[in-house]
Amino acid sequence: MTMHPDEDDEGGTEPAPTSEEGAVERSPSAVTPAQAGVQSAPESRRILDSRLRGNDDATPFSTASEGEEGGTGKHPSLPAVLFFAALGVGVCALTYLAEVEPSSADPRMTTLQSDALRGVVAGVAALGLVLVVVLRRYRPALLAGRLRVVLKVAAALLVVVGSLAYFYVPRGVARGEYLNFHDLYHYFVGLKYYREVSYEQLYACHLEADRARPRPRYRDGDGVRDLLTYELRRAKEIRLGADCSTFTPERWREFGHDTSYFDGHMPRSTLLDQGYNGTPFHALVAGSLVESAEVDRRNLVLATFVDVLGLCALFAVLAWAFGWEVAFLVALFVFANLADFYFHVSYFRYWWLVTLGVGLACLQKRRYGLAAVFLVVSAMLNVFPLLFAAGIGLKILVSLVKERRLARHYKTFVAWAAAATVLCGAATMLHDRPIERYGTFFEKMQFHSRMLTPKRIGFRYNFLYRGAVTGDGPDTSFARRVAEQRPYQVPYAALVVVILLLGAAVVVRLDDVQATVLSGFLLFFMIFSTVAYYYACAALLVLLWAGELRRARGALLTALLFGLMAVVHVIWSATQARAFLNNTVLSAMFTIYLGVVLACFAHQTGRLGWLRDRARALAKR
Repeated sequence: MTMHPDEDDEGGTEPAPTSEEGAVERSPSAVTPAQAGVQSAPESRRILDSRLRGNDDATPFSTASEGEEGGTGKHPSLPAVLFFAALGVGVCALTYLAEVEPSSADPRMTTLQSDALRGVVAGVAALGLVLVVVLRRYRPALLAGRLRVVLKVAAALLVVVGSLAYFYVPRGVARGEYLNFHDLYHYFVGLKYYREVSYEQLYACHLEADRARPRPRYRDGDGVRDLLTYELRRAKEIRLGADCSTFTPERWREFGHDTSYFDGHMPRSTLLDQGYNGTPFHALVAGSLVESAEVDRRNLVLATFVDVLGLCALFAVLAWAFGWEVAFLVALFVFANLADFYFHVSYFRYWWLVTLGVGLACLQKRRYGLAAVFLVVSAMLNVFPLLFAAGIGLKILVSLVKERRLARHYKTFVAWAAAATVLCGAATMLHDRPIERYGTFFEKMQFHSRMLTPKRIGFRYNFLYRGAVTGDGPDTSFARRVAEQRPYQVPYAALVVVILLLGAAVVVRLDDVQATVLSGFLLFFMIFSTVAYYYACAALLVLLWAGELRRARGALLTALLFGLMAVVHVIWSATQARAFLNNTVLSAMFTIYLGVVLACFAHQTGRLGWLRDRARALAKR
């Protein structure tokens, strides 16, 4: 059933929700009459009402004349949706033609040049946003003419360049091998045989299959990770503990073929990794698609397109919900974000981000039931997206306490979230030994959450820096820096509490999309220190300013996000120190940006004055 944006998922038409002060709560793309500034009060009211009704003709950058001139009609986001559809198909088609047959060509550029290309994308995006702000302030007439068309075309070309710089160039051009066999081994083979090897037996059964070959690759003394304890042990010890009894003879022959194929393309050090780490739900969904797939180059190349098409579909959905400008900016930050060091060229690695972003788009369009479903699916795929429900959850709790009832759209959200959780949980029961698998998964996550490694980003790493950029000598070793961090645990914990309390005070005054994005990312960064790749979700910070891109503040704060990332690229090109990049530079960058965001929202919502008054009251006591 097609619903109007005003209609909730129960089929009724609902009035716009109100904030704590009783004012109409705007959507992220809304512009209040006060923000409209130069427009007349009736015109400002018309635009606000139009956007609250979900009228897509009023996009963040659009004007009345632009809507007429652009000929977009009732579906102004359709060209952007088609653009991203064409982008996804085009990237996949070009990659398939270039990579379906193995190439022995040498790399055509260095990895440093490849990284620099993504840095250029970040820098150009930042400068472009600043240019638009300057033109709106001093030469607004220029933006009403051909220059506007030129800027749109330039933005589209930048997205195309960024997509190639992210999806294909880092491996297909700079490394001479498109496929990431290391990651595909864990997320294709590991998923295909998840029913047989679960989380613990992938490496052990691999070694057992290798022993049956005429010329085994792994020697008894080779180091291999024990996926039961995460300790490094000799290959012979791991093989003796192998339990491959769940394989049928046919599946065992197939497993031997598949591991032999990968052994021909990946280094022995692959078995020093930590295995497959997806949730049982992720294994159920992604594994069911490849359980009977043959392992060859063509199928592996096709498997990588699952993520390419998923991300492009996300951008298309964001264009539908927020407008083409916001979708372009989110896409550009995904492409330029050095935290996600390179596109994994793997299988089903980014669908937690896809479903999370689609959930936010549904919130923007007031499809609260669908939003709840996609947020639950994202959390079931990767657990930590559950943090993004904290913002809307806090707003629901505050509303319930203050008004002693829930608004209809919040009731819809809670009901659909509960139903989706039950259904997804029931689906994972299709695994044999589902409880045991979930227990093993959470044991693995507990182990990962305690780790401090050079590959991670988080607020706590701001306390780890001791002036070293490169080197791992006795005075700069990572182990020593971790030990030196321990005395700072108390100030770290105190800062986390203060910042999260400020964030909670701010979040309840924001609209639902802003509250979801800010609370989720703030909790993720402040409390958890995860592998850098998960910070691909930083692109969702663009949505904080989706409703203010026509104002200088929104555009400049978005430009700041891109500008900081461009600086990160410059530092990386100068140091080439991965641990320094992740632990120090990127952790500091997100700390700075979140500090600016909290300060802006605290001022906007009046929480700075509220905190000042509370501090004075406490001082008098």
